[in-house]
Amino acid sequence: MRRLVWGLSALLCFCLLVPASGGRKKEDQTPIGEDGEVIPEVNGKKLDSLLESEEYLAVFFYTKICKTCDAVLTELERINDDAERFGVRFVKNGERAVAKKLLGITQFPALAYYR
Repeated sequence: MRRLVWGLSALLCFCLLVPASGGRKKEDQTPIGEDGEVIPEVNGKKLDSLLESEEYLAVFFYTKICKTCDAVLTELERINDDAERFGVRFVKNGERAVAKKLLGITQFPALAYYR
């Protein structure tokens, strides 16, 4: 669990201190999720499938009532294009049961990186 918290802290520091260089502007981004989401929402079944098929996957676990989660998601959306250039795919999941089942996550937000 410490690794997840540290990873999220490091990512936020990176996002806040290093501006995205060479990335497309937000309005130029092609949405990849349903309803125009920059980072697509996935359910537990789709997440299991992605864990098998994607070489590098970053999963943002959040809750809908968490204001910090909204702020973190905004920062992740800013770096999404840069991450994709390095082969890292971002997805998000708002199901507490999935987060707890996969990693024992009970506090949000949390970011898990799989490779």
